[in-house]
Amino acid sequence: MSIRPARPEDAQTLGPLHVRCWQEAYAHILPEPFLQRLDPAVRTDRFRELIADPEVTLIVAEDDDGIAGFCSFGHARDVADRGEVYAIYLRSSAWGRGLGSGLLLEAQDRLSETFDEAMLWVLSDNTHARGFYERHGWSPNGEKQYLDIAGLSVEELRYDRKLRG
Repeated sequence: MSIRPARPEDAQTLGPLHVRCWQEAYAHILPEPFLQRLDPAVRTDRFRELIADPEVTLIVAEDDDGIAGFCSFGHARDVADRGEVYAIYLRSSAWGRGLGSGLLLEAQDRLSETFDEAMLWVLSDNTHARGFYERHGWSPNGEKQYLDIAGLSVEELRYDRKLRG
């Protein structure tokens, strides 16, 4: 297992991987037709933008099968003086092997160089992810927001974690 910064050529792998991760992680939350229509090319283009964005840090986890997951993080979008984990995804075949923990711990370490605290948003129905975050010291703070995904109003919960101090 290794964790490294994403490189421009990784976008070709990350787009399809992101779609696969959504299909695996959200199958019990979002409608199957919506998940099947997700376009890897659109995600690939978005990863090209993210990798080039100096305001976003994007790291990848690799195993024997190549890139297994990724994490993006940086300055919180809506809260001053706080870091944010924007996204963390791992293909389900890599769950439980320490890759997700490696990504999250690297993000926390890097964020702690600048911020005392960090936040993230997680779908309230994603109990697998919520348990993962809670095992790593993250706690829901009671704040909620709603996203329109596939014509559904999907609830997200905000989680916070002290990084230093």
